[in-house]
Amino acid sequence: MKLRWLILQENPAEADLKPAGEKKIDYRFKVLYALGIIFIVAGHSDNGGVSLFYDWFPVYSFHIGLFAFCSGYFYKDKNDEHPLQYIARKFLSLIVPLYLWNFFYALVTNVMGRFGFAMGGGGEITWYKLFVAPINNGHQYSFNVGGWFVVPLFMVMVLTALMRRPFTRFKGLKKEIPAFVIYCALGVLGTTLAINGLNTGWWLPLVRMLFFMPFYGLGIFYKRVLERFDRLSSPLYFAVVMSCQFALIVNIGRLPRYTPSWCDDFIDGPIIPFIAGFLGIAFWLRVARIIAPAIGRSKWINLIADNTYSIMIHQLFAFMIVKSVFALFAKFTPLCADFDWEAFKTGTYYLYLPYGDVHARLLYLAAGIVIPVLVGIALKAVKRRIVSIKNK
Repeated sequence: MKLRWLILQENPAEADLKPAGEKKIDYRFKVLYALGIIFIVAGHSDNGGVSLFYDWFPVYSFHIGLFAFCSGYFYKDKNDEHPLQYIARKFLSLIVPLYLWNFFYALVTNVMGRFGFAMGGGGEITWYKLFVAPINNGHQYSFNVGGWFVVPLFMVMVLTALMRRPFTRFKGLKKEIPAFVIYCALGVLGTTLAINGLNTGWWLPLVRMLFFMPFYGLGIFYKRVLERFDRLSSPLYFAVVMSCQFALIVNIGRLPRYTPSWCDDFIDGPIIPFIAGFLGIAFWLRVARIIAPAIGRSKWINLIADNTYSIMIHQLFAFMIVKSVFALFAKFTPLCADFDWEAFKTGTYYLYLPYGDVHARLLYLAAGIVIPVLVGIALKAVKRRIVSIKNK
């Protein structure tokens, strides 16, 4: 019995949900979303002054894939039956806000450009930057570069809704196994295209989308097939995952790191990036399962998890706010004498570190989460107010 317990454990997928009659919440994924967005902000702030197992699972090997995985996990079968309705909902919730924030940052960088700041090309406002660049580039106004992720994710959702419809006549494994194979094949096609130089211009959004496909498909496949078998005890589970990761690192001779935003560094071949991403997801999925009972219901974790879109869009502007505070100290006090004014006005990713101490990056990590969360809370309050006025 003891050996059996060491090998198997109860699947806790439904173990930490709200009482019957209330909306069920899987707090594992609250934790997982919170971790995922922390990894992304940390990636943009030189690891954020902390180490979260980066020596084994570098964030650039899995963090974008983690978001696609979570989105796939919550894909509903009813969307197969009504794909156009699903696509319309996602367009309103993903693409419309993306463009509204793009207009906002066009104005912000335009005003800043008049004071000598070079972000976003000095805030040059063109039809291309306003309407086309969010689709085929996503880096047009610097501060909202995190928005590049939105379009390929939306494209994955569109293709998923259309692709799965022919499979509605099938059930169970007859449906999910062929679908997952197609997801993986499309992913390998994407990395192959990128490796062969087809990753610029209008090829870029295509290969970005194809790169996301296996991770999104894994989320669907895990929910419908693999989750019921995910019963290994945590010691054995981590032993298997980390042994596979160690073998991968030894095989490629380095830590796996890739840049999905540009799809220009798949130097380990077309398949290895997905193996690395799957292993990173597997590791943090189990971590989320373990810590969810302790922190899953935390209001702070839920605030982060519920505002990932806002954090993705506004994190770099939050960094700018922190740098601006340091700039005030540098201008009006003897402090921050080594502040780099040229980098401040030209470098979106410039992080001023007092006394050169890398631990100060934690301040940027915190600001990159807290400030966008406050923006998200404020916008939701405005929406509630508008709805209440309409209902009167």
